[in-house]
Amino acid sequence: MLRSLDDLDRLSEMLLDRERSPAFHAGRRRLSLAPMRRLYAALGHPLDRIAAVHVAGSKGKGSVCLFLESLLRVQGVRTGLYLSPHVDSWLERIKVCGRSLSSVRFLDAMNQVAAVGQRLGLPPPSLFEWLTAAAFVVFERSKVEVAVVEVGIGGRLDATNVIRPEVCVLTAIEREHEAILGRTLCRIAQEKAGIIKPGVHVISGLRKSEQAARVVEDVARQCAAPLSEWGDEIRLKAKGRRFELTLARVPAASFREPEGGSHAARNAALALAALWQLGRRRTDLQIQWRAALLSRGIRQARLKGRAERIGARPVVYRDGAHTPRSIEGIIDWVRRRHPRSRLAVVLGLNRDKRIRECLEGLKGRIGLLVATNVPSSRSLAATELAARARGMGFETRAVDSPRQALRAARTWAGKGGCVLVTGSFWLVGLFKVSRDRLSARLVRRQKPE
Repeated sequence: MLRSLDDLDRLSEMLLDRERSPAFHAGRRRLSLAPMRRLYAALGHPLDRIAAVHVAGSKGKGSVCLFLESLLRVQGVRTGLYLSPHVDSWLERIKVCGRSLSSVRFLDAMNQVAAVGQRLGLPPPSLFEWLTAAAFVVFERSKVEVAVVEVGIGGRLDATNVIRPEVCVLTAIEREHEAILGRTLCRIAQEKAGIIKPGVHVISGLRKSEQAARVVEDVARQCAAPLSEWGDEIRLKAKGRRFELTLARVPAASFREPEGGSHAARNAALALAALWQLGRRRTDLQIQWRAALLSRGIRQARLKGRAERIGARPVVYRDGAHTPRSIEGIIDWVRRRHPRSRLAVVLGLNRDKRIRECLEGLKGRIGLLVATNVPSSRSLAATELAARARGMGFETRAVDSPRQALRAARTWAGKGGCVLVTGSFWLVGLFKVSRDRLSARLVRRQKPE
């Protein structure tokens, strides 16, 4: 039984060690949703009685979920939100009406899932299955009207894929987790499109010209699932610091640029498109397409670990970008905000990322790259990352300790400069937000799933 979040920290390390073992990966769990389906059934199919929106993709899926949950909440809808990974605390992963659970409620749900599995003799769940099932239990207990659920990795075999949603959303798709999802973009798109269900409307952030879009179109056609695509039924136009969204046969919606710039605006647009389709399918929710409500929902979304300012003098931002396009996007945004400032980037990447492509997005746009380690067994060593960056012409330093890496970046940038910490949510989660200056204090080391 879990009695505290410290217990969960310790147990999670044991579970993650087990899940990384060759025996585990050779077993059926990696190849099948059957264990999660049995656990879900044992819990009474908790999300079957709740409207759900299911969101998958390589980047932006967490932001889409946060925007959509905020848009629903300002409409007076009782919401549940399931996210992964967390940035500062396990409690961030499960929210009801925009609020994280108390540790007591969170642990109670985790213990209930464990007790049900043990009583029925089910195999021990993976850490992510356990967390996912606990979230579904919380949503049912809390009588939420809509659950917004973020996929962990992939989609087809992800633990969240036991639900039947009202709307599916697919954000941008890039090469990632290739050892698990496949070595080609088409194979990865096939895995992510696995969340598409027969007859369920799909919102796609992919342009028709993209290779992955054709895969999504094929899966949607096979499932007879209506599909709204970016650049076709969904159009977004920048007008200064505002954006205008046009959906097919829907009044245009205008909103101010959110933190994170055009990438964040694109995610907000996908959330708005999902809101519209959800309102059409579930008229009982009484979704109102009113400009003031929509703008407030976008404005009030709190995106932790995404273009988040955590310190001043120099200005310090943290962003969990970990794909080439997302890293390029956050650099675009920081550069627009601070065009004349000395910019240092503290970067940590896992070995399974596309290292050279991630570095390409920084080339010629930053003054100093401080390579550091991610708190993960999959981390690329700071020295190796620095060597690769140096070979591409970067001014680079290798600092194993994230604390010391940030200190070096701040010293180089000076009081009038700017620092960005990026490359991994596990890296940015090491630093706490300070009111007016960066404390540079590390929190408990976290290990990724």
